[in-house]
Amino acid sequence: MLKHIFAISLLCFFLSSCNMGSENIPEAISTARKAMQLTIAGNYQDLQSMYEEGFAESEPPEVRIEKFKQIFAATGKVNATQLMDSAKVQANEEGIISVQFMLTTVRTKVIQTIELQHQGGSYKISRMDITQYKQ
Repeated sequence: MLKHIFAISLLCFFLSSCNMGSENIPEAISTARKAMQLTIAGNYQDLQSMYEEGFAESEPPEVRIEKFKQIFAATGKVNATQLMDSAKVQANEEGIISVQFMLTTVRTKVIQTIELQHQGGSYKISRMDITQYKQ
């Protein structure tokens, strides 16, 4: 009897875990990589179309574009990029995938963190920042 209860509990746990993890990490990484490449290329119009609605409205596009320009003017041209980490993060009980890239520039190394949420059949950027790399 105890074995049956254990087996049923294990089966319930397994089924609930399957339903929770519907995020597609490779798809999210691909979307984040595209966003990172658009940022480096200065193609901010296409980047803007990848933003989740709330993130897009949180700041005027001109302000965000000026921040990117200032960052890349200070760091210099990007010579290399590397995927550092990706993880599923729970925020407000919605699955968010956080992806980090190291950008090696002429003057320094920076970390670009992109958080994505699945919306309307694709991943949209819900947060993005660039910070100084600290060893």
